[in-house]
Parts: sequence; structure tokens; C-alpha cells
Amino acid sequence: CVLTVPLWILKKCDRDQDKKLFRHLAGKHKGILGHKQKEISSRTNCTINFTHCSSRDCVPMEITIKSKYSSFDDVERGIRMITESLFEFMDDESSVGRLIWELAITAEGTYEFYQSEGAVQQECPNSHCLVWMTLLELPSAKSKGKLTPHGKFLDLGGVQQGIKGDTNCSVEVYCSGHSIPILSGPYVLVCGNNQEDVNEVAARVADKIEIHQQGCSYHCQFF
Repeated sequence: CVLTVPLWILKKCDRDQDKKLFRHLAGKHKGILGHKQKEISSRTNCTINFTHCSSRDCVPMEITIKSKYSSFDDVERGIRMITESLFEFMDDESSVGRLIWELAITAEGTYEFYQSEGAVQQECPNSHCLVWMTLLELPSAKSKGKLTPHGKFLDLGGVQQGIKGDTNCSVEVYCSGHSIPILSGPYVLVCGNNQEDVNEVAARVADKIEIHQQGCSYHCQFF
């Protein structure tokens, strides 16, 4: 499995961005680089390799996870440990959902995340259970060089109920207050146990966003 690390994670670093990320993922113990990399390999029976980890052109880092015994279970454990290490590096709880979705939607190799239209099956970071999820971007209004995300209208009780309907999906809006992402852009994450429900709810969210944009006096748009 080849995971592509999104570039927005590097916003956390001022200089030598990708090098800081590589040092964190590989681990450094008593001055020796690669401590964490070897630990993950030992615990998962996987080889872990990093590419584009010192590029000046801001090429996304790629992490290759390969089981020594062709075991998908080993690869899953490797993906989980690498993902948790990325969480630690980010230190941005509101961007976790976007990272999980982006890692799955861009993954390549023989290990595949199941996909259905825009939805992808991924492991919930809290329950470690597999769920279907999809992500929608939120528009922002620009004023005096500052962007203000628009999405709180999706959090209103009546709107939420209308969007979810009789599904068991959750609709999480990350755009304001304590839920505003520090590293990534504002977004909506739709999760559920059924891929058809997730895609249907996501389509309703997209309709609500479009209607809001059409009537928005601040002319919000996607950046």
C-alpha cells in the first residue's frame, strides 16, 4: 500500500517542512534516525519506506507499507500505526477526519480501500470500526484578506435532520469555533454504515451548500 501524505500537513512547519515530518515518522532515538520506523516494521511484519521526504519542490511524501508475508492484516496494522503517527505530528483534532479520508481516497497498491462513488471505507479513529465516509469542501467569504468559512447553517437542528433523513449517518461540520481546522481547509464529513446512505446524504449536503452560495450576500466561494 502506498499512502500519499497531503501537503497541507506541512503548514505546521516553518522551515525544512518535509524533513521535520520525516524525522517524526521515522523516529529519532539517542541520535539515531529510524527508531520508530524499525519499531513499526517489527510490530507489523511490514517494510516501511519513505519517498519524497526531503524535496524542496513540495512534492507530497509517499509512504510504502509492504507485508513481508503478503498479509493484508499486517498492512492494515502498518497503516494504522503510520496514521496515528501523523495524528501526533499534526496535533489538530479538527483535521483528523480530512486526513483519514484523503489517505484512503489517494491510496495506491495491491491493498485497496473499498470505494463507492465519493464514499470510501475507512477505520474510525475513535472506535476502530470500519465506516463509510465522504468529504465535502465548504466555501468561504473573503474580506480584507481574511477568509471566513461558511457552514454553520448545516449545523442547525432542522437542517441536520432534513439532511440525515431516516439514515444513521453523522454529518460533522468543521468550520467554526473549536471545530475549525488549523492546518486544513473547512469541510463536512459524512459517515455511516451504508455506502448508499452516505452518498445520498452527501448529495443533500452539496445541495444545501449550493443553495446557500446562491443566496449568500457575502458571495462565498471555494478557495
